[in-house]
Amino acid sequence: MADINLGITLNILPSLRLLPKLVHRQVGQEFSGNYYGIGAPTFIGNQSIDNRASVGMIGSGIELDITPVITVFGDVLISGPSNVFSNGNYNSNTIILSNIGNSFSTVSGGYRVSANRITAGINFLILPGLRIFGAYEHEQMKVSVGDPTALVFVNGGLDINSSLYQYIAARNDESIRLSGIRAGITYDLNL
Repeated sequence: MADINLGITLNILPSLRLLPKLVHRQVGQEFSGNYYGIGAPTFIGNQSIDNRASVGMIGSGIELDITPVITVFGDVLISGPSNVFSNGNYNSNTIILSNIGNSFSTVSGGYRVSANRITAGINFLILPGLRIFGAYEHEQMKVSVGDPTALVFVNGGLDINSSLYQYIAARNDESIRLSGIRAGITYDLNL
């Protein structure tokens, strides 16, 4: 996962700043596994899954200087008004060879992603421009799947029932919630 943050700092008061921003996030996941079975049936197989998505969020941060060395801050980000930067695609392939038959399945398609994030934290000035910070962050991402392509072939022929099952399973919408503590170091370049 990688974020690109673009924003500006608006000085509202000498100790209060507003930080409107755009965030572009890239998310990816890969999985590959092998299957082995001995008995009835005996089989070997392989599955690979690849997911890629990007999410666009807009929002604002606020910073308030409590003292010259202590600043509290917060961010609120929501999904942008357009889905231009909030979409993804996935692909899953499975091959199984067994003593009672062989199968190949493929599922692929696109989806829309939305996300919301809230952050609250504090930072301390160590040297001019150099700060350490700690923050609590809560984020929720929702994935809405479009119409996937799902095909299952068994012993060389298309299996309609299994294809329909894969299609229904792939249309499942997901919600992911993440919460945690972040800590780090920042340096102000004074651009």
